[in-house]
Amino acid sequence: MPIGKFTYAQTLPSHACMATVVHMKILPKPGAIYGVTKRLDISRDELARRMQVSTATAYRIDAGRVEPSPAFIAGLINVSAQPFEELFDIVGAEMEAVSA
Repeated sequence: MPIGKFTYAQTLPSHACMATVVHMKILPKPGAIYGVTKRLDISRDELARRMQVSTATAYRIDAGRVEPSPAFIAGLINVSAQPFEELFDIVGAEMEAVSA
């Protein structure tokens, strides 16, 4: 499963023998990383250092080439002191029923 792609499973009552699986991507909002660097008056390299991720990772995520990992998401929230909703979008949510 790719980094940054989350799956949520909700199990229905046992007599139903079905579950709902939701596939979604979590992506930074456009300009969110830039906004954090400007607000904190730091470079993207310094932001990556504070988040304990590589500079290359921060650049690739900011450019939209890769999805952020859970560690990246938590790091950006922690360093920026901003809520998830201000930094990230949930896109492509798809639900599918599967037998349990």
